[in-house]
Amino acid sequence: MYLNGWLEGNIKTSGKVVIGKDGRISGKVECVNADVEGSFKGELYVSELLALKSSAVIEGTVNVNKLAVEPGA
Repeated sequence: MYLNGWLEGNIKTSGKVVIGKDGRISGKVECVNADVEGSFKGELYVSELLALKSSAVIEGTVNVNKLAVEPGA
């Protein structure tokens, strides 16, 4: 799932969630992998890899198996 807009709510998927540079999610997300360039606020549960790009902003609870962070995130 690719999001480059605004979403308030919950997402549960057995795939990958990508939050684009202009994307914003407020809520609970459960997924296997995630790439974040935009902003996220809430609860984030990633069973494999969470990749934070330099423009990423995250507020809330994060539970991950592996974390990759670019400088500036």
